[in-house]
Amino acid sequence: MSLSVVIPAFDASGTLVETLDSVAAQTQRPSEVIVVDDGSTDATADIAARHFLGPKIIRQANMGIAAAINRGVGESKGDCLAILDSDDLWDANWLAEATKALAKRNVDAVFGRMTTFLDPSLSPKDAARLHYRAQADRGLLFGACVLRRAAFATLGGLNADLRTGCFIDFYHRFLIADMKSGHLSHVGLHRRIREDSFSRRAKESLAQDFLQIARAAIARKRSLNGTHK
Repeated sequence: MSLSVVIPAFDASGTLVETLDSVAAQTQRPSEVIVVDDGSTDATADIAARHFLGPKIIRQANMGIAAAINRGVGESKGDCLAILDSDDLWDANWLAEATKALAKRNVDAVFGRMTTFLDPSLSPKDAARLHYRAQADRGLLFGACVLRRAAFATLGGLNADLRTGCFIDFYHRFLIADMKSGHLSHVGLHRRIREDSFSRRAKESLAQDFLQIARAAIARKRSLNGTHK
């Protein structure tokens, strides 16, 4: 199965090289790597262009992570998709383990586990203020997932109106559609914790999207149950 990697990136000049290095270090190389520069104001696109991995670079005005992922997926060609935030890292065997499991099992997506780590650039004072779980957790994030393109397409991609809660909404639609997933004990994702990481920005602004996500989830359940109140 061919595999496309999509990396949405916004002002990621400080971490993108490490992220691309972790893709290049995979024991199973993807068929293509796409970096979507979502209106960065720094050297994100130039850094991607200089990387030896030679990713395809797509530039667009800032539209948010969901729109960036949709754009990258729309211009990709792989049978399977793997999406990685521009400040996170993959374990070297992740893509090999995930694609093997996806091919072997009759599922639409495979999830691994994840760990979190503090950005080495943080001062001890800043690091002490951040709260996170260091141990391996179930990775219900795009970075810890490899899924079939057909599943992404069937669900219509991500809701680009959501700036931060797009995975929560997508995963709920995945479950409502009775799609199947497999879960591996393999730690595939190493999620970076820093002051301005997307994961922290998302946590701070998720409330803005939560009501919309909740209403959509209720509407889907009512539709499934045949009620339209």
